[in-house]
Amino acid sequence: MSKSNVANQGSYSLILIYRIPAQNHAAMSNLQKQLAQIHKRHGTVNSQFYQLGKTNVFEGFTGIDKAVGAKSDEEVWIEVDTYQDADQFKKAMGAVGADKEAGPMYAQLYGLISQGYSVITGEFSHLKI
Repeated sequence: MSKSNVANQGSYSLILIYRIPAQNHAAMSNLQKQLAQIHKRHGTVNSQFYQLGKTNVFEGFTGIDKAVGAKSDEEVWIEVDTYQDADQFKKAMGAVGADKEAGPMYAQLYGLISQGYSVITGEFSHLKI
């Protein structure tokens, strides 16, 4: 990716890993669509969602499904939210936190993830390699 493309896409990302019961797929999809719109309204450059498929794990590696303890009736999703930089991320998160529409949606999200599972999250800066 060229330097200009990275600048257009943002150089700071929030990555979240979810474990959800397969039966909650449609409800989670609908909810995430609504939440992504709220995030975009408050400054998120882009939100992308991925569902883990069949994973060929190389010797000496661990599959993400095993790392998060997913059961056979659960899906593993990864969400990647991109921001221009860390400052913009902080501003956007503050605005989302203050958004009266977002609070009840996050309460609903916690009801859709697998019981006893805590969403894995981390903030990442783009590496110029």
